[in-house]
Amino acid sequence: MPALLYVDVLLPRRRYGAGLPRLADNVLSLSRLGYKVTVVGTDEHEHEAKPATMRASAEYDTWAKLQQAGVELVRLQDLQHALCELNDQQGSEEASEHGGGDRCIVVRLLLKLRPNLYKVIVTSRPNVWHECYRHLAEYCHSPDKQQQKVGVEGVAGTCECPSGRIFDVGAFEGSNYTELACFGGNATAVRPVSPWISRRQSATTPSSVGMGVDCGSTEPTFAGLSERSTCKIIYDAEALWFRRDERLVHAADENKTSAATLPQVKAAVQANTLTRGRELSLLYAADAIITVSEEEAGYVRGVLPITIPVTVVGHSPPAVPISTTPFTSRIGILLIAGFHGSMYYNGDAAWYLVTQVYPLIARGIATNGAPPIPLTIAGSDIPQDLVAVVNASRQREWITLKHSPRELAPLYDAARVIIIPHQYGCGAQYKLTEAMAYGVPAVVSTLTADGFGVKQPRSKHPRMKRPWFGDFDDRFCVGATTAQLATCAVQLHSDARLWQEIRKSGLHFARKVQSTDVWTSQLNRTMYITAAAAAVTS
Repeated sequence: MPALLYVDVLLPRRRYGAGLPRLADNVLSLSRLGYKVTVVGTDEHEHEAKPATMRASAEYDTWAKLQQAGVELVRLQDLQHALCELNDQQGSEEASEHGGGDRCIVVRLLLKLRPNLYKVIVTSRPNVWHECYRHLAEYCHSPDKQQQKVGVEGVAGTCECPSGRIFDVGAFEGSNYTELACFGGNATAVRPVSPWISRRQSATTPSSVGMGVDCGSTEPTFAGLSERSTCKIIYDAEALWFRRDERLVHAADENKTSAATLPQVKAAVQANTLTRGRELSLLYAADAIITVSEEEAGYVRGVLPITIPVTVVGHSPPAVPISTTPFTSRIGILLIAGFHGSMYYNGDAAWYLVTQVYPLIARGIATNGAPPIPLTIAGSDIPQDLVAVVNASRQREWITLKHSPRELAPLYDAARVIIIPHQYGCGAQYKLTEAMAYGVPAVVSTLTADGFGVKQPRSKHPRMKRPWFGDFDDRFCVGATTAQLATCAVQLHSDARLWQEIRKSGLHFARKVQSTDVWTSQLNRTMYITAAAAAVTS
């Protein structure tokens, strides 16, 4: 099997979130499939220098298990030491590199030390892909790739890159064909502007760019390119970031985000078109693309040439024992998230739960004369803004905050219901996969359900088809509104029969439909297609 390099922002972690548990699953399975896997974290060396309260803890137990399975974890200091030894052997006085703000230094040094070794390179996250692609393309001897259309027909101008190459490009919607999708080059508008064209563009096209070029990422400016690349580059689109920010703006318009994220909302409003264009333009440089859900795969297939394969590799259910605590011995609603000291995304979801959903839960329970349903919010580095919101809540005596729990199993064993109320995001929620694997029924937003391929759930419970009830999919209850999320939670928490039905369906999905075997087969298929296309042998 070929040698494979996996590049992400940090080394794999099980307890940090942010897509890193999925990274751990990916590289572990690839190693078990026979690939010689190396993993690097572009920001790991800078991350380690941060104060303890601002960084993810090193997970030596996770790393040891990966290394025992044959996964190589490489850090900057390892490469610097190896480079020094190489210089000593060769009698060279070449200066050692120390980073100096270069995000890709660990990638550059590794590729320098191991020429022609890796046959497949997987890169995740648009910021890493954008900054490191040039070095990866040079290593693989990949040819320049001219960008194709992304929704807007025609050519609005040209983009001249520093290398002298000139590309046709489109314009951003609403810019009257004057703001071109040209990053890192000189843009020249050539299309005549007319009011009719501008009106027609706004009426018939989505908020996206047409043909786009990122000179710094999609056009390597080095000499000696071969006509045939020596390795293939896969982009693991763990999530489409620009879609999360588009949804952030929409959630803010509906008053479902906190004041703390107002700066992110303003930034998203101002830069979303640019962000969308840049991220989509990067996809064209990949030899293959992985998405985490069918919903995002469909989106990507709609804007990419059919020659670029797009496959889905979602979340592998964690290898956890099924929680056996009976319904009657459980109590409360649980939200688990990685906050990392920020209100963005998970923090806003918790804020929305505490300020809008939970008061309706409390009111519904009070109407029935039942005791309050306790709420537990657990996660890494809970932000002080959220602590303040909880302390100001009228229901604060029933809300418990669990800061950075080391083990999640006790929380899943105690809770009766998991809630995932996110109003913006992208990709698929790993926490839902985890909850179903443990056997704890979940209440989810429509956004969360979309990530699992549930567009229009159909309730099998006639009494729950009234507008204020949520939709009960076989696996979870979907709340399209604040009231429906609250009703879902109350109903699942109080109805033992319904709880058992949802639990059984969720376990079936986690153990059979989304099983490790199915997930591994999808991952292996992606790598097989890409490695075969490389037409090289290890």
